[in-house]
Amino acid sequence: MALDSTTYVQLGYGNSPYGTQLSTTGNALGTTLLNQPITLPGAIDGVATVLGNYTGQQFRAGDVARLTVQAGAQQITAGLWLDYGTDHVIQSYTSLGADGVPVDPWGYQSHAITTADGRLLAYENERTITVTKGFFVADTITVTPRLTLDLGFKGVDVLHNGMNYLPGPQTSVHFDSFAALPRAALHFKVDDQQQLFANIATNFRAPDEYTLYNTYYDGALAGVGTTALKNEYSISEELGYRYIGRGLSASVTAFHYHFSNRQLATVISADGALVNSTINAGSQTSYGVDGELDYRPAKGVSVYVSGEYLHTRLDNDVPVNGDFLPTTGKRAVSSPSIQFGLGTTYDDGRLFGSAALKYVGWQYATFMNDESIAGYATIDLAIGVHLAGLIDARRTDVRLNVINATNPHVLSGVQAISPNAQDITGRNGTLISGSAPSYLIGSGRAFVVTMARAF
Repeated sequence: MALDSTTYVQLGYGNSPYGTQLSTTGNALGTTLLNQPITLPGAIDGVATVLGNYTGQQFRAGDVARLTVQAGAQQITAGLWLDYGTDHVIQSYTSLGADGVPVDPWGYQSHAITTADGRLLAYENERTITVTKGFFVADTITVTPRLTLDLGFKGVDVLHNGMNYLPGPQTSVHFDSFAALPRAALHFKVDDQQQLFANIATNFRAPDEYTLYNTYYDGALAGVGTTALKNEYSISEELGYRYIGRGLSASVTAFHYHFSNRQLATVISADGALVNSTINAGSQTSYGVDGELDYRPAKGVSVYVSGEYLHTRLDNDVPVNGDFLPTTGKRAVSSPSIQFGLGTTYDDGRLFGSAALKYVGWQYATFMNDESIAGYATIDLAIGVHLAGLIDARRTDVRLNVINATNPHVLSGVQAISPNAQDITGRNGTLISGSAPSYLIGSGRAFVVTMARAF
């Protein structure tokens, strides 16, 4: 019998900045119209370019306690998980200096633009407390020396309590959800190098906290927060083969996933701010094959190859404005059919380096599959030297990394999903106007030099 406990604490702060414009007049805070003008350094004709700040301040603490008992051919594990977290999300604005550089690129409130009466001018200002409680039990059964069966069950409850600090009809939010998650796995050891495996598992995703909150535009209610969302729930089956040898390791896995209430993250733009949102895409089926190979032809040299084929299918029509788009049978958005990776490393004890190629196939940006982005490839390179023995005996490494060495100018993903890019007639005969999706731009070439030293 063994009892162990793991406690963790995490603190975080980050800013996702963007450029936008503000006017000295005509602003609002929640549903309150601001009668007094705001001060905007550098404003021309009452308009100034400012830095928009999507800031998040997080705190998390929790503990996982687990008891393990060996009883003959069975190893039984049971445990509890408790997690407490707070997330304060603010979208504020920061002035630019005369040189066009933000006064504070980190978006701290102490340097943010305020209203005439000293309140923080913010498009979003909400704080969410999330309490997660879970229990789990698992049984590993050694059926024969070669055959092992794993059975498990986990129950998870996620509770959101939040405050919306913007003036308006909403002050607090509350949402509680529970998921039951059974799973089973089978492992068969062919010999010391080969293994066959199969598993079936369930998983869930609770609605994102920002879907709970109201949004406002020009002093009016623009979006109503909801607690009517359901957990995304998935059932997955996998069947695979694994080989582990001295100079070669490889695996291939066939998979099949079914999602209910598929939640897709997107971004909407309103009042000069970017707001996270979620779309419920209903039911989705995905299946495909993953493969990877690691070959080590000589000491200090390795080659790694991985690839995936993915087929996705929407199983229902997506509701839009009281009608339904004919999306049954369409491919899922942001789901490339082909992905491929190739990497190699070298290390002779003094010099070391690596190269990595990644290819991502084309992917749809709309539920109607009427707009997509092309496939793209990136290459990362690194070269370095071990300095141990040249300076002193302690390990010291200097490395030059070249990220996106070919500097491709590509769209790397879908930022804002659109139901349909072209006008289309819905199932009930309504003309559903198209809207353009928006995309993420791939990062350019970058050079990074790092030095690491053991102490």
